[in-house]
Amino acid sequence: MNFREFIFLTRAPGRKLLLGRLKDISVQNPLIKPIMYSTGLIFLFNGISAHLKIKNAVKEVQRRKEGLEKPLYELKDEERVNFPWNSENINEWYYRPVKITGRLAHYKRIMIPTTVNGDLT
Repeated sequence: MNFREFIFLTRAPGRKLLLGRLKDISVQNPLIKPIMYSTGLIFLFNGISAHLKIKNAVKEVQRRKEGLEKPLYELKDEERVNFPWNSENINEWYYRPVKITGRLAHYKRIMIPTTVNGDLT
């Protein structure tokens, strides 16, 4: 919608009729005007907050994509114990692919039994 269409719609005859009816209603019931204004403000606030949520969600998706596009980092000897990320550079490591190699500690594994129709197999 361009500016000319907007001006045309605001000067349309139906708008004058609607505003006239609203004035008649507000004369009959003086509380209707504050109720309509507050309702409009609530809708405006909800629209703005929804827009901000969508904007933040798009930023978060973009941040995750950038992190996943980083090259694979393989942790070597000492880094497997003392990780290279800390509180200062944690934002650089979010969603970055990391490869950890090593020997499995079999004594720390937990066996999870499978169930079929609620019965252990």
